[in-house]
Amino acid sequence: MLFSDRKADTVGIVSSILCVVHCMLLPVLVFAGMLNEEWGAHAEWVDYIFMGLALSAVYYAARNAGLYLRMALWLTVSWFCASILLHDVYESALYSSMAASVVLVVLHTINFKQHRLLHRTKEVTV
Repeated sequence: MLFSDRKADTVGIVSSILCVVHCMLLPVLVFAGMLNEEWGAHAEWVDYIFMGLALSAVYYAARNAGLYLRMALWLTVSWFCASILLHDVYESALYSSMAASVVLVVLHTINFKQHRLLHRTKEVTV
């Protein structure tokens, strides 16, 4: 097992926050002249790393989630991946992927808290 449910949620939260920071910071650094546009074009591999982290975090986190939360996680990560794949086609896909990242943070946080409550309840009843 690569991730436990709680670790998957933690990885999902951290990687989604880092993705938003990356999406906001890279254009600013190019505009400020700290990075040239060529480097920004070659940084697409970072997007694919975030996509892989998001997919694996959702896969492991959604295994024991409730039906509605599982559906929300998978729909949101699909939205996120589609937005990343469409960055070059639509300029608004950048904003869409940032919004999907924020939603993933919220969903992973909800899932994390639900698992923590579930484990506390099991400890009390045993």
